[in-house]
Amino acid sequence: LPTDGVRVDRAHLRLQVEYEAMGKLLALRQGTLAAAGDERRQLEVLQVSLSPILVVFRALLRLHGDRPPTGHEALVNEAARLGAFEPNPFLRVVRHVRGDERLKGAAVGETLSRYLAAMEELVHHLDRFAAPA
Repeated sequence: LPTDGVRVDRAHLRLQVEYEAMGKLLALRQGTLAAAGDERRQLEVLQVSLSPILVVFRALLRLHGDRPPTGHEALVNEAARLGAFEPNPFLRVVRHVRGDERLKGAAVGETLSRYLAAMEELVHHLDRFAAPA
């Protein structure tokens, strides 16, 4: 394979994961401001952001030396445990996107607010993270 023998320094991986998480956080903040309390637009922000955030969660697990689970809910729960943030807003969006549990009404704005706060906690965690040797 072309990647045989390639090693990634954990410090570099941490910087890249932090960079990606910060980018997602900034996009969320911009989307939240642009949605300006419009439930439909807030829901769109949540839906569009989920997949890129799950990529960051997978990278977080790798940074911690863990193998990411394949299921989205298991991934969210494990990332939340390692990153010290609240999993519930992400779980709600996963269930909404899957069609299991639709978000509507006041739950949309509340979920977006908690989702944003959880991403801020993740970025804070990554900023302080010291990769094991």
